[in-house]
Amino acid sequence: MRLGAHAGGGRIHALPSRPPRPAALGFSDWNDTLNVDHGSGKAESVWTGMQFCRAMLDLVDLGSHSGRGKEAGRFEELRAEMAAVINGCAWDGAWYARSFDDGGLPIGVSGAAHHAIDLIPQSWAVMGEVAPQARAEQAMRSADEQLNTKFGLVLLRPPYDGADPRVCGTATFLPGAKENGGIFCHSNPWSVVAAAMLGWGEEAYRYYRQILPLARTDSDVYKVEPYVYPQNICGRPIRLSGWPATRGSPGPRPGHSSPPPNGSSASGPPLRACEWPPSCRRPGPVSRPIASSAAPFGYNQDI
Repeated sequence: MRLGAHAGGGRIHALPSRPPRPAALGFSDWNDTLNVDHGSGKAESVWTGMQFCRAMLDLVDLGSHSGRGKEAGRFEELRAEMAAVINGCAWDGAWYARSFDDGGLPIGVSGAAHHAIDLIPQSWAVMGEVAPQARAEQAMRSADEQLNTKFGLVLLRPPYDGADPRVCGTATFLPGAKENGGIFCHSNPWSVVAAAMLGWGEEAYRYYRQILPLARTDSDVYKVEPYVYPQNICGRPIRLSGWPATRGSPGPRPGHSSPPPNGSSASGPPLRACEWPPSCRRPGPVSRPIASSAAPFGYNQDI
């Protein structure tokens, strides 16, 4: 069976129908509450374009390994085409935009009152090898500075504080809940992988440790069994974990949990030398969050 027989269909759907934009969004993508296509069919997902690039890289490897160099070359051309589109329209100066609505306006860009930065295009810019090195590092630094907390990276900031017909589902949740600025245990492992691919060993371990259930001693705040990965941990002002039995939460975790401390990632540089502490085996205490009003957008903070 030809490598392209199945992938071709994905290419037809994903490649931009009107340049220069990334990939068709449809009703939604991974974030099934981000409903910015209101029937026009024109909304597009930067993240889906980045995922497309990752898929093409995997097909390049498969084609090369199986002696199908011509097909591998074509997949690399498709990856480069999509990466160029994304870099041409979605880079916002310090991070990547999340998507474009059906009017062609970006979501997840600086200066917006809500959803000025989104986590997943920053990690997938690295995972999909979309971003040049300097942009990849800047995007991940921005995610760390703008979105990180001691309990994990929130999905977006600032959260929506009321109904917003532009994004529909995301704005139906309370600020800090679920897709509206919660800490998703689905998406945090992508940041672990991205940091490892950049060679950021300390950061990769820190992101892993932040969502590790066994590293927590604050069950009165966490509110779920101490051995489970919940779907998400609510951010300010709710500060509770949620949906502990929802499928999908553990899935992304095993692949990021065992990076070699000083080895090489699959396609990135060697990790920076770092000391993996004994608490890796026997987690130490985690400070409880301090009750306070919502912190200003734009710096690393406690939840």
